[in-house]
Amino acid sequence: MQAWMFFSSLKVMIARESFLFGLPNTATILSSQPSMSRKETFQKLTVVFLSLFWVTVPFSVSVSQISAIISMFCFVLVFRFPKPGSIPIFWIGIAFYFWIFGIRFLSGIEGLPEWKKILIHSEFSDFWMFLLLPVLQSQSRKDKTKIRRFVQIGACFLILSGLVSVVFPYRLAGFVMDGFQYLEGKRLPHLIGHLPGLGIPLYLPIGFQNTHLTYGGLLSLFLSFLILKTFRLFKLKKLQRGKFSGKILFLLFLSFSGVLLLFLNQSRSIWIGLSVSLIFYLSIKRKTHWEPVYEVLKKSYIRIIVASFIFLFVFFALYRSNWLFQRSIDQLFTKQTLENQRVWIHKGTRNIIEAHPYFGVGSGNYKKKFEFSYLPLIEKKPYLYYEISITPKSHAHHDFLHFVSLGGFVAGTLFLFLWVQILISFLRNPKHSGQYLGIYSVFIAGFFQCYLLDDEVVLPFLGILSLLPGSNREITFRTKLKQSVLFLLFPLFISLSLIYLGTKAKEDELFFHRTRDIHNFLSPIAQKTINGAAQTIPDSEVFYFKLEGCLSHFANLNGKKRKREKPYSFRIDLPQSKEGTFPEAVKIELRERESFDQDQKFKAHKERILSENKFQLQKGENKFDFSNIPFSNSEEIYFLDFGIEYVWKKEKGKLSEKSIPVLKIEENCGE
Repeated sequence: MQAWMFFSSLKVMIARESFLFGLPNTATILSSQPSMSRKETFQKLTVVFLSLFWVTVPFSVSVSQISAIISMFCFVLVFRFPKPGSIPIFWIGIAFYFWIFGIRFLSGIEGLPEWKKILIHSEFSDFWMFLLLPVLQSQSRKDKTKIRRFVQIGACFLILSGLVSVVFPYRLAGFVMDGFQYLEGKRLPHLIGHLPGLGIPLYLPIGFQNTHLTYGGLLSLFLSFLILKTFRLFKLKKLQRGKFSGKILFLLFLSFSGVLLLFLNQSRSIWIGLSVSLIFYLSIKRKTHWEPVYEVLKKSYIRIIVASFIFLFVFFALYRSNWLFQRSIDQLFTKQTLENQRVWIHKGTRNIIEAHPYFGVGSGNYKKKFEFSYLPLIEKKPYLYYEISITPKSHAHHDFLHFVSLGGFVAGTLFLFLWVQILISFLRNPKHSGQYLGIYSVFIAGFFQCYLLDDEVVLPFLGILSLLPGSNREITFRTKLKQSVLFLLFPLFISLSLIYLGTKAKEDELFFHRTRDIHNFLSPIAQKTINGAAQTIPDSEVFYFKLEGCLSHFANLNGKKRKREKPYSFRIDLPQSKEGTFPEAVKIELRERESFDQDQKFKAHKERILSENKFQLQKGENKFDFSNIPFSNSEEIYFLDFGIEYVWKKEKGKLSEKSIPVLKIEENCGE
C-alpha cells in the first residue's frame, strides 16, 4: 500500500517537473512509436528505468537501485555492449573489486555465513554498480539528453526534500516508512538553531537520507546540474520575458536553496571538495594558462575584496551564534576527543597497511583487522578501551587508504588509474565540465569520508560520470602528467602527510577525563583544573561539575573482560600559601553511568547516584580512595564517574573571587 502511494505521488511530481524542463513524461517515451520491435522495446525500457533511477535517488536507495538493476537487465536483452577499450573506467573498477575478492578468497572463507557476508555485505558487493557505466555510456546522444533532464528533475526533488527536512521535526525517511507517523524511540534530527525573529526551529538538512554526509554527497553531485541549467536559461534572450519567467524564478529559488542547504548541511568534507573543484574547473577551462585568470583578478579585485569581507562577516556571525557551526570549525583545530576520533581510525588503518602493505586484507576484513591491531595497546593501556571500542570501524574514513588496506599496493594503483581516467575525461571536455564538478569533489571529499563506499552516493556518482560527454580530443602526455600531479597526486600527498603527522601523536595525548556541568554541557573552567592549574571564578558559595571516571572492568576488543579490583582514586591539592580563597570542603558523588556506544544505539547513557559524602579539605594533598562499588550489575561494564561540588565558607562583606583547586587523576583512576 505504501509503495503504491509512493509511486502514485512520484508520478504526479514527475509530470509537473517534466513540464519545467520541456520533457515528456516516461509514459510518452514508450508510446512515441506505435509499433516497435522487441529490441526497440527493451531499449525504450532501458531509458525509462534509467530516468526513473535518477528521479528516485533523492527518496529511496532501494527503489533507485531496483530501477538501475532493471535498466541493466533490459540493456542486456538489447544485446549491445561497448568495446572494452571505450570504457576503461568500467574495467578498472571491475578489476579492483575482483582483486580484493581474490585476496579475501585466498585468505580463506569458512562456511556459508561467511560467503554470504562477503558477497552481500562487504565492499565486494558493490561491484555490480559499475555495470551502470556501460549501460549509460552506450545510450544514444538523444537518449542521454533525455536522461540528463531527469537528473535535473532529481536535483529538484533532492533540494525540495532538503528544504522540508530543515523545518520538519522528524526524520523524513523513518516518518514515511512508519506510515507517516513518529514512533517513540526513533532518532530525531539535529537541531541547528531557530529562524531569527520567528523562533521556528531549524534542523540539519538530510532530506530522505540517513545521514547529513550522504545528503551532502548527493547535493555536491546534483547541484551543479541545476545551477548550470539556471545559468543557461538566463543567457537565452527569449526566456527573459514571457511564459517561461516563472520557470526561471523557480530554478533560481532551487539553486539558491541548494547553496543554502549545502551550507546548513555542515559537511566540511563536501565544502572542501567543492572549493577545490572550482579551482580545478578554472584550471581546465583556462587550459592551465593562468594569465587570463590573473587579468580577471586584476580587473575585479575590488569586488573580490568586498565579497571576501562579506564572507568573513557572515562566517564570524555564524560562528558566534550557531553552536553546530562553531563545533564544525573548532574540531578542525582541536585535539581528538570522543566526538572526533579520526586519529584512532587513521592509526588503526596505518597498522593494517603496515602489516599488509602489498596485498591488503581482502574484502570484508577491515573491521576484524582493525580491532586485532589494537589488542596489544589496550592490554597495555586499558583506559583506552572505551574510546577505541566506540570508534567507527567499518571503514577508514579515507577512500584511498581504505582501498589500500583492502588490496594493498595493487588496489592503490588501480584507484589512482581510475581517477587518472576520470581526469582525462574532464580534460577532453572542458566545455561541459562545469555541471560535472561534483565528480571531482568526491575525490577531494574522500580524504575525510569514504564516499565511494556509500551505496547512496556511489551509484549516482557512477551514473553522472557515465553521462560526461565523450570526445576524441587528443591530450598530450605532458598535459595529462601535469594535471594528474597537480590535481590528483599533490592533494593526495597533502592529505596523507597530514594524516601521518596526526598518527604520530602519542595515545596518552588523545585521552583525558572530561568535565561537564549539572546539565551535561562541557565545563571548560573545571576542565582546566584537571591535572592542570587552579582557576578563579566570581564570588560563589558552591561550584559543581561532573568528572568522567573509569570503567568497572578491564576489557578488550576480543570480548575478554575481567572485573576491576583496584580502588578508584584521585586527589585535590590546595596550596600551602593561599592565593585567593579556596574551598573549605568538597561533596563527592559516586555516579554510575552506562558505557554502550550511544551513536550505535541512538540513545544516551543513563546515570544514577550511588553515594554522596562530604569531606573537609586541608592545605596540601587531599587523597580520596573508593572501592567495593555497588554497581547495578556486576557482569555489565559501567563507568564510575564523580560529582564534585566545592563548598566555600560563607563570608559577610564585599564579594571576592573564589579559587578552584587542582584535581589530579591518573588515566586509569588509580596509582
